[in-house]
Amino acid sequence: MTTNNKIMVYDDNCPLCNAYTKVFVKLGLLNVEGRQAFSQVDAVIMCQIDKHKSRNEIPLLDTATNQTWYGLDAMLEVINMKFPLVKKLANIVPVKWVLLRLYKLISYNRKVIVAVPKNNSAFDCTPDFNKKYRLFFLLLITSIFYLFIGSAYQFFKLRILANISETQVYIGFASFLFICWLVPLLVDKSIAYHYWGQIAMLVLVPILLLLPLLLLGKILPLTALAKGLYILCVIAFLVKETRRRKVYLMSVIAASKRPLAQLK
Repeated sequence: MTTNNKIMVYDDNCPLCNAYTKVFVKLGLLNVEGRQAFSQVDAVIMCQIDKHKSRNEIPLLDTATNQTWYGLDAMLEVINMKFPLVKKLANIVPVKWVLLRLYKLISYNRKVIVAVPKNNSAFDCTPDFNKKYRLFFLLLITSIFYLFIGSAYQFFKLRILANISETQVYIGFASFLFICWLVPLLVDKSIAYHYWGQIAMLVLVPILLLLPLLLLGKILPLTALAKGLYILCVIAFLVKETRRRKVYLMSVIAASKRPLAQLK
């Protein structure tokens, strides 16, 4: 059963939005016509949705009743077509509270996460800047990073290979992150949150790439050569990703003389 009368309008400049709306179609939760990009959507549909709200929360329009859902409610309404139990569980007050915060965390930071420059679409889907969720995003990644250090230290046997204590590793990375957080404040405060967001992602990316190696290492005995080759691949990808994110950061800064003018 599909949502025949429902149309989900998504940001086609966001790989995350592209991905999960495609999953909805593949699972039969939406018709192919029920997934429409903001850059191509009919003007009639655009007139029926809240344009500002749609920048922060994906809209779902019922063309039969003209009712519109946004964000988490829109996603649950789609999922409800085949998995009604999911919607019932998600609407339990404490569960809904957590899911809503998680949705907002990703939504408000999705441009930072994907780092894709704006296209020439007539409708700008860039979400509002939300200081609370940006700081939570930075704190969350920093916490993940420090939880990861201990496991990585043991896995790569740094005490044996380089005679480095775990405390020294923590202090070294703490100093590095402190410098990364401090530099934009000394150079130009207006770029601070943009810069910090990209640094956070460049911290998270290698963690996500190294995690499979750590998990595999718990199952199979890996040689130093295998670990070394894998790490070289991660470093190569990280160099490429750093360049890509630098281009994105420069485009964001160049787009406005005061990138953080929207701060409230």
